[in-house]
Amino acid sequence: MRACLLILAPICLTALLSGCALLGSAADPVSGQWEGNWYVGDSTSPAGALTCQVQRVSSNEWKAIFTAGFGGEASYDVELAGRREGDNVVFGGDVDLGATSGGVFKWEGKAGPDVFNGVYTSQFISGTFKMDRVR
Repeated sequence: MRACLLILAPICLTALLSGCALLGSAADPVSGQWEGNWYVGDSTSPAGALTCQVQRVSSNEWKAIFTAGFGGEASYDVELAGRREGDNVVFGGDVDLGATSGGVFKWEGKAGPDVFNGVYTSQFISGTFKMDRVR
Protein backbone atom coordinates (compact mmCIF):
# COMPACT_ATOMS: atom_id res chain seq x y z
CA MET A 1 0.00 0.00 0.00
CA ARG A 2 2.80 2.39 0.92
CA ALA A 3 4.59 1.65 -2.38
CA CYS A 4 1.38 2.44 -4.22
CA LEU A 5 1.10 5.81 -2.44
CA LEU A 6 4.74 6.62 -3.23
CA ILE A 7 4.01 6.04 -6.93
CA LEU A 8 0.63 7.80 -7.03
CA ALA A 9 1.61 10.87 -4.98
CA PRO A 10 3.99 12.37 -7.59
CA ILE A 11 1.49 11.64 -10.38
CA CYS A 12 -1.35 13.37 -8.49
CA LEU A 13 0.88 16.32 -7.58
CA THR A 14 1.96 16.73 -11.20
CA ALA A 15 -1.65 16.63 -12.39
CA LEU A 16 -2.71 19.18 -9.77
CA LEU A 17 0.12 21.59 -10.62
CA SER A 18 -0.55 21.22 -14.36
CA GLY A 19 -4.20 22.07 -13.78
CA CYS A 20 -3.27 25.16 -11.77
CA ALA A 21 -0.93 26.30 -14.54
CA LEU A 22 -3.76 26.03 -17.07
CA LEU A 23 -6.10 28.03 -14.85
CA GLY A 24 -3.51 30.80 -14.54
CA SER A 25 -2.94 31.27 -18.28
CA ALA A 26 -5.36 33.06 -20.61
CA ALA A 27 -6.47 31.02 -23.59
CA ASP A 28 -5.70 32.52 -26.98
CA PRO A 29 -9.10 32.94 -28.69
CA VAL A 30 -7.56 33.96 -32.02
CA SER A 31 -4.80 31.55 -33.07
CA GLY A 32 -5.77 28.65 -35.27
CA GLN A 33 -7.69 27.93 -38.45
CA TRP A 34 -10.91 29.75 -39.40
CA GLU A 35 -13.31 29.29 -42.33
CA GLY A 36 -16.43 31.02 -43.56
CA ASN A 37 -17.44 33.62 -46.12
CA TRP A 38 -17.20 37.27 -47.03
CA TYR A 39 -20.20 39.36 -48.05
CA VAL A 40 -20.66 42.56 -50.08
CA GLY A 41 -22.83 45.33 -48.66
CA ASP A 42 -25.67 44.05 -46.52
CA SER A 43 -26.21 40.93 -48.61
CA THR A 44 -26.89 37.62 -46.91
CA SER A 45 -25.50 35.75 -49.93
CA PRO A 46 -21.75 35.05 -49.73
CA ALA A 47 -19.54 36.75 -52.28
CA GLY A 48 -16.97 34.01 -51.75
CA ALA A 49 -15.27 31.66 -49.34
CA LEU A 50 -12.86 33.03 -46.75
CA THR A 51 -10.31 31.15 -44.67
CA CYS A 52 -7.76 32.43 -42.22
CA GLN A 53 -4.76 30.88 -40.49
CA VAL A 54 -3.73 32.90 -37.41
CA GLN A 55 -0.57 32.63 -35.33
CA ARG A 56 0.16 34.64 -32.17
CA VAL A 57 3.25 36.88 -32.35
CA SER A 58 2.98 38.61 -28.94
CA SER A 59 0.34 39.23 -26.29
CA ASN A 60 -1.59 41.69 -28.51
CA GLU A 61 -0.33 40.84 -32.00
CA TRP A 62 -1.06 38.05 -34.45
CA LYS A 63 0.03 37.19 -37.98
CA ALA A 64 -2.82 36.09 -40.24
CA ILE A 65 -3.05 34.71 -43.74
CA PHE A 66 -6.50 35.36 -45.21
CA THR A 67 -7.43 33.44 -48.37
CA ALA A 68 -10.46 34.77 -50.23
CA GLY A 69 -12.38 33.18 -53.05
CA PHE A 70 -13.94 35.45 -55.69
CA GLY A 71 -14.09 33.35 -58.85
CA GLY A 72 -10.35 32.96 -58.37
CA GLU A 73 -8.45 32.88 -55.11
CA ALA A 74 -5.93 35.19 -53.43
CA SER A 75 -4.07 35.13 -50.12
CA TYR A 76 -3.17 38.16 -48.04
CA ASP A 77 -0.70 38.39 -45.14
CA VAL A 78 -2.11 40.69 -42.46
CA GLU A 79 -0.69 41.76 -39.11
CA LEU A 80 -3.43 41.96 -36.49
CA ALA A 81 -3.15 44.19 -33.43
CA GLY A 82 -5.94 43.68 -30.94
CA ARG A 83 -7.13 44.22 -27.44
CA ARG A 84 -8.79 41.76 -25.10
CA GLU A 85 -12.47 42.26 -24.20
CA GLY A 86 -13.61 39.40 -22.00
CA ASP A 87 -13.39 36.14 -23.98
CA ASN A 88 -12.84 38.04 -27.25
CA VAL A 89 -10.09 39.97 -28.99
CA VAL A 90 -11.16 43.11 -30.87
CA PHE A 91 -9.16 44.17 -33.93
CA GLY A 92 -9.14 47.18 -36.21
CA GLY A 93 -6.94 48.89 -38.71
CA ASP A 94 -6.05 49.42 -42.33
CA VAL A 95 -4.47 47.02 -44.75
CA ASP A 96 -3.32 47.77 -48.30
CA LEU A 97 -4.17 44.77 -50.49
CA GLY A 98 -2.72 46.40 -53.59
CA ALA A 99 -4.36 48.10 -56.56
CA THR A 100 -5.54 44.86 -58.17
CA SER A 101 -7.28 43.72 -54.95
CA GLY A 102 -9.13 46.91 -54.06
CA GLY A 103 -6.46 49.10 -52.48
CA VAL A 104 -6.63 50.12 -48.83
CA PHE A 105 -9.25 48.43 -46.68
CA LYS A 106 -10.35 49.69 -43.27
CA TRP A 107 -11.76 46.97 -41.13
CA GLU A 108 -12.88 45.99 -37.66
CA GLY A 109 -13.33 42.50 -36.30
CA LYS A 110 -13.85 40.43 -33.19
CA ALA A 111 -12.55 36.91 -32.58
CA GLY A 112 -13.78 34.72 -29.78
CA PRO A 113 -13.51 31.06 -28.89
CA ASP A 114 -15.67 29.95 -31.85
CA VAL A 115 -16.44 32.93 -34.14
CA PHE A 116 -14.37 35.56 -36.02
CA ASN A 117 -16.58 38.27 -37.58
CA GLY A 118 -16.01 41.75 -38.92
CA VAL A 119 -16.78 44.58 -41.30
CA TYR A 120 -14.62 46.10 -44.03
CA THR A 121 -14.72 49.11 -46.34
CA SER A 122 -12.54 50.43 -49.16
CA GLN A 123 -12.86 53.03 -51.88
CA PHE A 124 -14.68 50.50 -54.08
CA ILE A 125 -16.40 47.95 -51.85
CA SER A 126 -17.68 47.34 -48.33
CA GLY A 127 -19.25 44.46 -46.47
CA THR A 128 -18.78 41.87 -43.75
CA PHE A 129 -17.03 38.59 -43.09
CA LYS A 130 -18.05 35.69 -40.88
CA MET A 131 -15.87 32.71 -39.98
CA ASP A 132 -16.08 29.79 -37.57
CA ARG A 133 -13.16 28.06 -35.89
CA VAL A 134 -12.07 24.83 -37.57
CA ARG A 135 -11.73 22.13 -34.92
